[in-house]
Amino acid sequence: MKLMSATEIRWILFDLGNVLVDYKPTGLGKAAAFLGVGMEDFCGFLAGTKAANQTTTGQITPEDFTAMLSRRFHRPVTRQLVVSWFGPEIAQVYDGIPELVTSLATKYSLGILSNTFFGHWDYFITTDLAKLFKVMLPSHLIGYVKPDPMVYREALNRIRADPASVLFIDDREENVIAAKAVGINSFQSRAPGETIKGLQELGILPPCNGPVSHR
Repeated sequence: MKLMSATEIRWILFDLGNVLVDYKPTGLGKAAAFLGVGMEDFCGFLAGTKAANQTTTGQITPEDFTAMLSRRFHRPVTRQLVVSWFGPEIAQVYDGIPELVTSLATKYSLGILSNTFFGHWDYFITTDLAKLFKVMLPSHLIGYVKPDPMVYREALNRIRADPASVLFIDDREENVIAAKAVGINSFQSRAPGETIKGLQELGILPPCNGPVSHR
């Protein structure tokens, strides 16, 4: 599908990890260490109980999740503790991203569309970066995860936008393909430089845009 021109785009939706922030998956290790189990055992528990999927889709509440961990591992797990494990995974905002987002917000409505859960989200919504976005569409609050087509349909419904007027940027190819399948303009970006290049090719940014490093 050919991307639309900048004049037709009204909304830009960003994935979070590896697009806006440098995702560093260290939370599972911190959790396992606190609970006194090995990583294999802890990950096996999450997979076997479907707890990870259920928190990511909002099928169970943060309170249910922490109670489940407390019962299984006999340690007092709180919501704040889970955030302390997983929040730092998304703490590093890429250089220049706040300036880029601030600039784009003068012409476009901006949103976040991310597969995530409260351990990341409770942390993210307190950041200065989060305040720059008009709409938040995390998977655990909308009930679906990418690349399920329902993610994109629900996003369009919530922002009340035609798919042709929306641009979506994600680091995973399968999520980009799924977005295009429902008519949303989309491109893959695995680094700020790729985001800049894609926006330049659409005419959303001028050919030379300085603030973001091309790491």
